[in-house]
Amino acid sequence: KPPSLGRLVYLSRPEWPALSRAVLVAIACIGIDLLTPEIKKIMDDLLLYPQMQGADIYGILSLEISSDTAFELRRMVIWTLALRGISAVLGIAKGVTFALVSERV
Repeated sequence: KPPSLGRLVYLSRPEWPALSRAVLVAIACIGIDLLTPEIKKIMDDLLLYPQMQGADIYGILSLEISSDTAFELRRMVIWTLALRGISAVLGIAKGVTFALVSERV
């Protein structure tokens, strides 16, 4: 039989749980990547308006900001680096999972 999309989907059926996990990891990775520009925006606002008392990220997460601007900037940089690291690890896990599944199918 010639190759077709239906046949490919049928052959990949045993790998659906792994593909589902990889898709969820990809969504988490994208979500984390969307947080870092917001944190950088807060850093910019903090530099322009040092008297800021608080900030929020997409209206979901509220951050209390102290009067020590240098401390707050360090905290935001640490948050950004941590989120980028988590995103990188999730991206590697996603890529490895998709590669293993495509190799099996």
